[in-house]
Amino acid sequence: TNVLLIAFFNYYYTFLQLDPDDLSEQLKRQGASIPLVRPGKSTAAFIKTVLSNISVLGSAFLAVLAAGPSVVEQITHLTAFRGFAGTSVLILVGCATDTARKVQAEIISQKYKNIEFYDVNRFDQ
Repeated sequence: TNVLLIAFFNYYYTFLQLDPDDLSEQLKRQGASIPLVRPGKSTAAFIKTVLSNISVLGSAFLAVLAAGPSVVEQITHLTAFRGFAGTSVLILVGCATDTARKVQAEIISQKYKNIEFYDVNRFDQ
């Protein structure tokens, strides 16, 4: 039942956050369009289809993530995973991803730290 609830609320929340009609209207107002898709209702239908597909895939991933610790516990008969609920795993993955991004940003900033920028005002003396 938890897996079904996760799938339902993920699908619902996706369309709550991203309204295809509103997104289509915003694209039209900005003069932007999706290649090979006519602006207006066709764009809204295309966005709805893409969101549905992504939402189903995301729901499956979240369901596996939530049920994973229980399945591992059932297969291995280890109770070490008892404290890891699906939400705990989600939080751990989110923190790990965020930390990895910050480390990458720090590495990139270290590359550019030693570069001397051209000072335009040094010749104005």
